[in-house]
Amino acid sequence: METQNQSKNRNVLVTGANKGIGYAIVEALFAGQTPYDIILTSRDPQLGDQAIKEIMEKHPSSHSALSYHQLNVNDEKSVQELVTWLQKTHGKLDVLVTNAGIYDKDKANERRLEVLNTNYFSVVNLTQKLLSLLSNDGKIIMISSGLGSL
Repeated sequence: METQNQSKNRNVLVTGANKGIGYAIVEALFAGQTPYDIILTSRDPQLGDQAIKEIMEKHPSSHSALSYHQLNVNDEKSVQELVTWLQKTHGKLDVLVTNAGIYDKDKANERRLEVLNTNYFSVVNLTQKLLSLLSNDGKIIMISSGLGSL
């Protein structure tokens, strides 16, 4: 399969990366000496674009490339659009960091099903859909909260 991105850099996709742990992972990779093609995802394109802008401004001499793609792990159309885009632009995925998740400590009991869907079932679905793109030495890193372990 021919792709638009012929970079020799390893491709890293981080879900839920516009804030918190995901943002910190993307920033650390982007600031490091090893060049990567990093894809930051978030539900909200404005927040994702803002995160990209902030990271690029903080580290103007990075050796890595940083791009954004919208992803709502609970929306099957959004997941499929990401998979199709990755196939066309990168052709493969070397590292998948599943970090997207939700938690509302004040309303957790009322939103149990939504939290479980987002933090478990949607992550499994996304991972399964991306497995065919994972390189032979690819890695999957799954990040969860204490609530996710329940």
